[in-house]
Amino acid sequence: MYAPVALTPGQCRAARELLGWTTWRLSGRTTVSVPRLRQFEAGKRDLSPETLSALRAVLEAEGVTFERDDGSGRGVRLARNG
Repeated sequence: MYAPVALTPGQCRAARELLGWTTWRLSGRTTVSVPRLRQFEAGKRDLSPETLSALRAVLEAEGVTFERDDGSGRGVRLARNG
């Protein structure tokens, strides 16, 4: 079994954009403030593993899948049913 893929700032931003969410919307679904979220996505702030897990859980619940690095980098995709 593989360890979970870490959530990178770029993946967080891309996942949010796939959903059409603002930083305000993602912040409202988590305990991460808008300024902290923006700093994280800009690569200017690290977040705790627990906070990263919470962000991932919210995004995954909306259908975002986080891809492993296949040699071309990590990515995200949206897998919606219906």
